[in-house]
Amino acid sequence: MIKAICFDLDETLLNRSESLLNFLVNQYERQLSILKTINKSVFIQRFIELDQRGYVWKDKVYTQLLQENGINHCFVNTLLEDYINLFFKSAKAFPYMHETLEKLHEKGYLMAIISNGFGSFQYRNIEALHIEKYFKKIYISEWEGIKKPDSRIFELALKELDVTASEAILLETILLTILKQLKI
Repeated sequence: MIKAICFDLDETLLNRSESLLNFLVNQYERQLSILKTINKSVFIQRFIELDQRGYVWKDKVYTQLLQENGINHCFVNTLLEDYINLFFKSAKAFPYMHETLEKLHEKGYLMAIISNGFGSFQYRNIEALHIEKYFKKIYISEWEGIKKPDSRIFELALKELDVTASEAILLETILLTILKQLKI
């Protein structure tokens, strides 16, 4: 019997693709004095390509992007700080996420988030989605010193949730819409 559900954050609870697109549109406007020589759509598309679905940290993305467009690399930190400090304002949830989490909470499931990333950055996104109240535990790789797919982060969650592996599931894909359709 399933007692616990562990969720990834990016592309599971947080619609990272849509959030990133919204952020980049806003960043381009905020940083127009730096980015004015790059077409907005080129900036957005190239950032998304270099970002590789979040697997490349943004200092490298901005460095490459500015270098390709002949912009002084001294602006990398300005753009990176803007990303770190303001991305959460663009955080978007998937449809039915709140309703699904509420139902799962009402049914008594123990819930946790297990996410790779930088602690305060990821936690601000969780707060922006207004979902921290649903989760008994939140594990972010920087804070835990363990990164998925290392099994120790999952073992830690199982231990602290006081469940066995057969009593827990891990959702790491866009499954909330499916759960909604199943009326869970």
